[in-house]
Amino acid sequence: MTDPAGAERLRVLICCDAAIERNGVGSYYGDLIEQIGDAVEAVELLAPGHGPPALVDFPLPGDSTQRAALPAGWRLARVFDRLRPQVAIIATPGPYGMTGARLARRRGIPFIYGFHTHFEALSALYWNRLMTAVATRYLESRNRKLFERAALTLAHSDSMVELARELGARRAALAATLLPSRFDRPPEPREGPVRRILFVGRLAAEKRIDRLLDAAGKRPALSFSFAGHGPLSETVAAAAREHDNVHHLGWVQRETIPALLADHDALVLPSDVESFGTVALEAIACARPALVSRHCGIGEWPQLDPVLYRFDPDEPDALVAALDALVDTPETERRRRADAGVAAYAAIRDEGRQAWLRTLLEVAGAS
Repeated sequence: MTDPAGAERLRVLICCDAAIERNGVGSYYGDLIEQIGDAVEAVELLAPGHGPPALVDFPLPGDSTQRAALPAGWRLARVFDRLRPQVAIIATPGPYGMTGARLARRRGIPFIYGFHTHFEALSALYWNRLMTAVATRYLESRNRKLFERAALTLAHSDSMVELARELGARRAALAATLLPSRFDRPPEPREGPVRRILFVGRLAAEKRIDRLLDAAGKRPALSFSFAGHGPLSETVAAAAREHDNVHHLGWVQRETIPALLADHDALVLPSDVESFGTVALEAIACARPALVSRHCGIGEWPQLDPVLYRFDPDEPDALVAALDALVDTPETERRRRADAGVAAYAAIRDEGRQAWLRTLLEVAGAS
């Protein structure tokens, strides 16, 4: 597929508060850089651990397993002035994102705002009522400022696009989704019954891993592996010590995920707050069933309707029932859906790269 004319002259700067490879948002932009890097003149990232050193970093309030960083504005300004981007991407409403938005605006550079996480919904899971109220007011004000000033706001599900509009986005649209090239290799089909279940992600309250641990207790014939790190790591480790069918793998390098998926029969994402759920798309690309909560944004993508397995988290024992249904699905039907999923992923991948290049060109050209 031919890249759109003019892409080779684009210079793009991404400002992101999320750590690359340690966070879904950070990983998304790492994937974007890999996928479009050979099509544009330059694309650079300003984020913790990427670009000029931060002034200071500190544990994220309410979740000491994650860290926030405060960048030096003058150092980021030097990158803007050296690269002279025609378009910027502001990926988060934190210090890197807000500093990047301010620097872009002062230089007349249009920017795209990536609305990836409903932070206001997450704050209630980690803080008391007073802190939640303060955090919500602060985050709403940051989001509104970015919505008002962004040339375009992108989100990963129709519900997040609608939320962005309600919060004041001048223009909001659905973001394209990309994965790194390691997921482009032919998948390894998995034969036999469904026995080995995998979770990959932060071990945190919003991921609702308690549902999986409950399922592990009720279905001892199934094996449950948890790959990730977070505030609930010790909860998973304790469950692994108590139950033979629970396995705590700890944090894993993202490049090992295809092999990890190949070693399991299905992936489960039981989250209550999940704007998209990239790991479910990774499972689909690897020809593995992806069973997701209806609260996951990936479930709103019509291309994946015939492929995804879903459950309603608001129904009692819904995850256990959905696992039972998956186990009982004939192997021929699982294989058919897996093949359809691989084809759907290929289409999403090819269109995603082109969509991003067209969007960047459009926003850069409108300045």
